[in-house]
Amino acid sequence: FTYIDILMLFFLFAIMRGAGGGVVWFAFGVYLIEDILTSQHFGIELFAGVFTILGIFWFFEEVFTNLSIWIAGILTLFGMFVFRALYCIGILFSGLVLENGFIFSVGLMKQFGMEMLCTAILAIPLYAVFIKVGNMFTREKIKYS
Repeated sequence: FTYIDILMLFFLFAIMRGAGGGVVWFAFGVYLIEDILTSQHFGIELFAGVFTILGIFWFFEEVFTNLSIWIAGILTLFGMFVFRALYCIGILFSGLVLENGFIFSVGLMKQFGMEMLCTAILAIPLYAVFIKVGNMFTREKIKYS
């Protein structure tokens, strides 16, 4: 479970379930709290997280408009890639400003890749279960049962 990004899955499922643009504001609050609690410089998690969720929301609304389980995996890979890219850019920028170094290593890239892979692989069956359970409690099924 070390390589699974639970927040990304939560926000992805909320976006795919049709929660609207309020998810981005909720992500702002969650990533602000996470940013306060981490040991990184302030703003790195917030910047990467909010812009990633905003990108996923836009990508889902404008490009992928269907709700297939494969889209959950693709959006997770897209989101994790954007998050890690923005995270690395934020760390590089803070390293340049504060003059402390950040070195990309093969181990770090392997860890980022493993996190993207594990989260995307988990997103597909979890979203399938999420859809199945969510459809059990629709108004039509409750009304006629």
